[in-house]
Amino acid sequence: AGDSYNDTGMLKAADAGIFFRPPETIVKEFPQFQVTRTYAELREAFLAARESLVKC
Repeated sequence: AGDSYNDTGMLKAADAGIFFRPPETIVKEFPQFQVTRTYAELREAFLAARESLVKC
């Protein structure tokens, strides 16, 4: 998970990239990453990513 430009390289390399409270400019520039705004959303995104990776 990341929140800004300095995290996009890491998110691109990851099996699942998730933004946490990013600025809207980042969201528009990197639409391939899931966006979460609350800790509950982030937790759910982590759990969903884990589930999809376990199936691989």
